[in-house]
Amino acid sequence: MLPKGCKTFLMELFAGAATLSYMAVHMGFSISSPVDVIYDNRYDLLQKANRDKIDRMIEEDDPFLLSMSPVCGPWSSWQNVSMSKSEELYNKIMADRQSWYPVLKWLAGVVRKRIEKGREIVLENPWPSLLWKLRFMEDLYTEPLIHPVTGGPVELCRLDQCMFGLEGESGLPHQKATGMLLSSGEMKKYLTTRCDKSHDHEPLEGGQRTKRAQQWPEDLCFAIMYGAQEELRKQVLKLGFSMEYEQEEREEQGPLDAINNMDDVSEMPWKRRRIDLQELDREKDYEEYALDKEEELVAQKERDRRQGWLQITKDQRVAIRRFCTP
Repeated sequence: MLPKGCKTFLMELFAGAATLSYMAVHMGFSISSPVDVIYDNRYDLLQKANRDKIDRMIEEDDPFLLSMSPVCGPWSSWQNVSMSKSEELYNKIMADRQSWYPVLKWLAGVVRKRIEKGREIVLENPWPSLLWKLRFMEDLYTEPLIHPVTGGPVELCRLDQCMFGLEGESGLPHQKATGMLLSSGEMKKYLTTRCDKSHDHEPLEGGQRTKRAQQWPEDLCFAIMYGAQEELRKQVLKLGFSMEYEQEEREEQGPLDAINNMDDVSEMPWKRRRIDLQELDREKDYEEYALDKEEELVAQKERDRRQGWLQITKDQRVAIRRFCTP
């Protein structure tokens, strides 16, 4: 099912426990080796040589989905509070930001290259993170960057992890507002869930709580993988059965006999005839009632046909069109 050129379905950078990779394998997908750039010194991204190495790995495997969750420490909104405590802390945080700035700029370039190649990305950081305010990051979703296969824009989406099962030691949910940079329309569907305010939250304060909350809950990982799988299915249909897919897109938007392009217009030239105004007046009263009834019958028949047709899945409808087209 993978697009031409893709060797794997998923590659994780900043993999941590590599939960996404674990799920992808159990869903039957091939994966690239997860890259943990925090705990594995071989991938210290502060070194340009290591960034170049990962570039080559991405180019070689050409994964359908690239997942990135860079360190948020230097860009956390809490750091603004810390910076005000002492000059020493201020200088340390600014030095960390200066060290990581080239890494984030590199990640923005990776995102741009993956999208231009027609692949999918997810880049995650806390919603209040200053990372999203960096100019090269803002350019990705404010220009916006358009996916060449789907025509959809790269967007910065917000979700609340309490809706995906993130909890503290007390059993109360952590809200943890999270930003995700997404290119996939299907992933956006499943990853824009905000807190429904049906529960209380445990404050996400303190080093240990924050550290535990860095790992995505299982339900969030599943939503990411399910959305990516649906995106892959949609793209396979669109590329493999383009004419049938476009017909189904129009079917979902309106009647099949709608005029969508010049091919829908009869090739027979229009013929002019002289109009007798008195004759039109006489016929108007005769035909008006019958015309209204006929139009209503035709409209109802079309509604019934569309309702029955749309009861089966788009995959099935595309396949039927494919095999029924001479």
